[in-house]
Amino acid sequence: MAANHPIRLQEPFYAGDGRTQLHRYLDSAFVPRFLQDLDQDRLADPQGFAWQQEDRFSPHGQQPVLRQPVHRAFYLVSC
Repeated sequence: MAANHPIRLQEPFYAGDGRTQLHRYLDSAFVPRFLQDLDQDRLADPQGFAWQQEDRFSPHGQQPVLRQPVHRAFYLVSC
């Protein structure tokens, strides 16, 4: 049965800025690393999001460029 309401994603409990969070990891063991970062309260650290400013080099807009797994970059969205 289909839901009769729009889907609404909310911020994760550690964010506090009203947005979903996009995390980048540079190895394929990103899920255990994410869980470890979550356990050690490192996910709200602004330094962990510096890559989003560094990777804004697309000629098509100001969004961060997401690399493919072949480049050893893996992304996780948290909400």
